[in-house]
Formats: sequence, C-alpha cells, structure tokens
Amino acid sequence: MTPVDQEFIHAPEIGQLGDCQRAVIASLLDLPITAVPHFLQEANGDAVIYWEKLQAFVRAHGFVYLNVPATVGLRFWGDEGDVFHEISGPSPRGNEVFHAVVGRNGRIEFDPHPSRAGLTGDPTTWEHSYLVRVDAITHRELGMLQAENAGLEAANLHLSRMVDELQSGPVFGIIDPDYAAAFTKARIAAWQHGYAITLHGSFTRDLDLVAVPWTDRACDAETLVAALEYRTGLKRQGPPSDKPHGRKAVSLLFPAFEDPRWIDLSVLPRMPAQEVATA
Repeated sequence: MTPVDQEFIHAPEIGQLGDCQRAVIASLLDLPITAVPHFLQEANGDAVIYWEKLQAFVRAHGFVYLNVPATVGLRFWGDEGDVFHEISGPSPRGNEVFHAVVGRNGRIEFDPHPSRAGLTGDPTTWEHSYLVRVDAITHRELGMLQAENAGLEAANLHLSRMVDELQSGPVFGIIDPDYAAAFTKARIAAWQHGYAITLHGSFTRDLDLVAVPWTDRACDAETLVAALEYRTGLKRQGPPSDKPHGRKAVSLLFPAFEDPRWIDLSVLPRMPAQEVATA
C-alpha cells in the first residue's frame, strides 16, 4: 500500500465531486492518482454506471471490489499478515456525505483528505471494502466488460429519448430516469444494510418503495432511512409515521425547488432474534 492524496475535495456547489475513494483505490493498487479514473465524476450521479466502471477497472488489475458492513469485515483478516482495505463512513466535515479512507485490519491507516481527520460516527456502522484477487483478466474478458458498459450507456440514451418523445406533460413513475436512478441507488444501499427493496403502487405521480429486512444484520429503520437519504440525495419530509403491523413510512423529496416528485418509503419491522431463530 502506497498512500496517495485525493486530487479533488468535495465541493458540489461548483460541480466538483470528491475523489477520496479514487485515492484509496490508487493507494491500495500502488498507482498514481492520475492512473485511476474519477468514477464518481464520470458517472454523473448514476449508481449503475459508477459501479460498472469501478468494477471494470479493478477487474482489469486482477481484482474484484467487495463491499461489506464493518462487522462482517472482521472475518477478513487473521494472524497471517496485515490486510489493507477501504473504510467508508460519515465525513467529519459535516457535509452529509460518506468519506473513504485506507484501513489496515479494520483500523484507519491513512486518510487521503488534506485534513487527515478520518471518519466520524460509530465504527460498527462503517463499511469495509476489499480488493479480492482473482485470476488475471484476459483481453476477451476485458472486451466483454467494455461492451457491457457500452450497452448500458446505449440503454440509458434510449430511455432518455423515450422520455423526450412523451407529449402528455410531466413524466412520472418508474419510466422517469430520476426515479429509476433513485431506485437503483436505494436498492444498493438497502442491500448493504441488510434489506431488500421492492416496488409498490401505481407508478404515477410518485414512487412507492417497500424495504424488507432480508438478513440477520438488517439495521434499524432510522439508520436505513439516513443511508438512503445520503445515497439518493433525497430529503425526508418529517419523522417516520407509524402504520399497521409495525410498518414505518416516510416521504423522501427531490431537493430541487418546486420539484413535485417524491418517494414514499415503507420499512417493515425486524423480527426479534429469537423469533427469527424459531420461524
């Protein structure tokens, strides 16, 4: 591991996205920062494109990128030597974004941000990411990955054109690219927190999502909603409301002024551990 400083700090007010994760990957691969793409900036907020580009890059270097909760990451090292990896969690700068640093055996080793301030919050809620070595990629495999990325970009362009052709006023529902992007980001974030997310409702003026506890590491509803807020860029309207059968409901609004769209999220309750064991 060779520590590499990030090139850009997070400054969305001027259209600049931070590249802390880019610096972490460069550090883990012993590469200069210029040799690693700025995945976040290139994806322009599209979570699918972002993860495809990141995985294709590390795969070309003989690795896959594996993201797990911090409590699971404890199983990835032992007494056979140091394991360097990524740790991500809330930024200490209070800008409501996640920050990425280099970890060693679960502890912060190097922060690529100029402040070297690390992360804030409960370390058990942080996420660990590992570059897991696989067989060296072949030219054929690399070509296939590049073709998949090209196909994804073509699909996004086709969807955009479909929306432009609709003449019946504002577009709502899952065909709306912003709704589709928010759903993808929410689904990925929920999976990282032990939930599965499914679609519900009529897909007309709003988008209804249901979060279902899926694994024994599912977090509480408040933690999940906060994670989805961060990952999607949406803002909740008021506290969660109680619904039948212990369900919690919250509305997540698109942040632009006078934007009429929103997502209604329902979070189903977790079962007590004893009930899960006997179910």
